[in-house]
Amino acid sequence: LPIQMFAYFDLWNNELSREQLQYLYPRLKQYFDFMVGNNPYSTTRMEGSGLLKTWDYFYNSGGWDDYPPQKGRPNRAITPVVTSAYYLRAAKILRLAANELGLKKDMKDYDEVIKRLSSALQEYSWDKDAGYFSYVLHDEKDNATEIFRYKDGSNYNKGLDGISPLVSGICTTEQNEVLINNIFSTDKLWTDIGISTVDQSASYYKPDGYWNGAVWFPHQWVMWKALLDNGE
Repeated sequence: LPIQMFAYFDLWNNELSREQLQYLYPRLKQYFDFMVGNNPYSTTRMEGSGLLKTWDYFYNSGGWDDYPPQKGRPNRAITPVVTSAYYLRAAKILRLAANELGLKKDMKDYDEVIKRLSSALQEYSWDKDAGYFSYVLHDEKDNATEIFRYKDGSNYNKGLDGISPLVSGICTTEQNEVLINNIFSTDKLWTDIGISTVDQSASYYKPDGYWNGAVWFPHQWVMWKALLDNGE
């Protein structure tokens, strides 16, 4: 996850000098270009759908070791939500920096990534019935085929990954309302000590899991920032 880019933005908001902004920018851009598949050596981008996955480099998409759909994924031809959602946020951060530094071509490149990932998440990943964004299965040509479901037919991504587009700022008003309601529902993600990693009403929720059923601080911070963006 592009936490370094989130830190870059926070440092900038806290008087990071223009010289430091300019020094760090190309280094973060190189990192960004690899992670969104703009580098020819990268295998993160599904060419058909445009969605992102990082299974070729690490088994873990968002830090959550026993997160149910990640643990249950059948192969590498499947995309989580958090990678695309967080790199959307990173694209918006780097676009602001590019604007500050007068890099117009870079701004257009970020616009293309923002448009591609936003459209792909909305077209292939949103599950209105479940109220979550979904892991997406793909065919041999990297085309999206269907959302990933648990063995009982329910959406397999009821959890932090499924609400991660809140961080990217690409949700509709209706989606924002549904996702925020998921967060604050005591039957779903809300607990006495913060946001559960997995929806407590999901059939694959575990009260004694490592990440599954636990509250983890780093993602609390990210979601806190996202809720502020949404006026909460």
